[in-house]
Amino acid sequence: TLRRKTYVVRASQPIFLLILCAGTFIMGAAIVPLSIDDGITNDHGCDVACMTVPWLASTGFVMTFAALFSKTWRVNRIFNNPRLTRIKVTAFDVMIPLLVLLGLNFAVLSVWTGVSPLTWTRDVTDEDIFGRPTESLGYCYSEDYLPFVILLVGLDLGALMFASYQSYLARGVSTEFAESEYIGKAIACMLLVSFVGVPTMIIVMDEPRARFFVLSSILFVLL
Repeated sequence: TLRRKTYVVRASQPIFLLILCAGTFIMGAAIVPLSIDDGITNDHGCDVACMTVPWLASTGFVMTFAALFSKTWRVNRIFNNPRLTRIKVTAFDVMIPLLVLLGLNFAVLSVWTGVSPLTWTRDVTDEDIFGRPTESLGYCYSEDYLPFVILLVGLDLGALMFASYQSYLARGVSTEFAESEYIGKAIACMLLVSFVGVPTMIIVMDEPRARFFVLSSILFVLL
């Protein structure tokens, strides 16, 4: 990366910064398949787009906060050393939680995709006096989606809680090495988005354009 050897970049641990950027990009990319419907592609393309959204959103989220957790954990192991002895903690030493969370995330998404994937469904919501459809609603649906969503939310919250805990432990470390203050502000922003966004999503669930706008806005703010 540019200026990789400068003090500020080295203190920020470039490998974790790259993972953060990759996670943010992947999570933001979920907005693209959200915009696809059967007016753009065929039913198979819509099915693929439906299942791509949780893959991108959940994987990107876990990558972002697992990287924050691993990065801050490394700082804590170095600065909060009770024995006051010289220790060396490589990036790989603290990558295990990140790899475990990603592995669990991939496992849940793979089983969901294989067992009961989201598929594109279009229901007629209104007809004329001759029984011809005049209005319909298209959406992604899966009969057994709830257990998988609960597991993914649990993993996402786990990554968030781990990052929060490590940030709390690093509250006394200089900001140039650990960004506990900024992580706290980011988490507060995410909670606010959840409190406002989830009820709004429920209200506009039957309005495709409004639902797309709210979902896209939530993903954009989470970035």
